[in-house]
Amino acid sequence: TAEDMPFDCAGVYNSGACRFKDKYLMMLRVESIDITDYFWVATSDDGYKFRVWDEPVPMPEEEDEEFKDSADFVA
Repeated sequence: TAEDMPFDCAGVYNSGACRFKDKYLMMLRVESIDITDYFWVATSDDGYKFRVWDEPVPMPEEEDEEFKDSADFVA
């Protein structure tokens, strides 16, 4: 929930979880107060009590050459 995040946010959406080795991983889309989206990871030993990472997942910049033509792959 928004209360679990390490910063003030508008909400947490579209989470998805999976088991990986001996942990559960959850990817969250988090919307900040200024309507900026971030992806965040949370981990759990039991799949019920998750600990949110301290920092969001780094995302490539739009100007990043490697991702420049990625829109060409979206149908």
